[in-house]
Amino acid sequence: AIGDIAYESGSTATAVALNMAKDDVFVSTAGSRPDAVKILFLITDGKSTIGGSPVPAADALKDAVDGPGCEIFACAVGSSVTEQELHDIVSEPVPEHLVYSDSFTAMSRGIDDAVVF
Repeated sequence: AIGDIAYESGSTATAVALNMAKDDVFVSTAGSRPDAVKILFLITDGKSTIGGSPVPAADALKDAVDGPGCEIFACAVGSSVTEQELHDIVSEPVPEHLVYSDSFTAMSRGIDDAVVF
């Protein structure tokens, strides 16, 4: 499950990821239906370092997706997170859309414990 995903250190391109979701995932050619609820769960290790500010991309997802806008949740992992950037990315109310974890291992365990298949 989530715990099997390998962490790759390096740059954080949140804007690129959000634009990819808008342009390649939440589109009819990928199976997205105009009347379906769209939810994006972002897992990030902190501040975006390449690709520009992620805030315009997040706003475009929340506002411009066909049908209902996309609801954005985030899990911030580690101690290098940028609070304001994350608050600007997630949907309102922020406390219900933003969670924190000390490490990717702890996050994985929490998700594995919470998700029932």
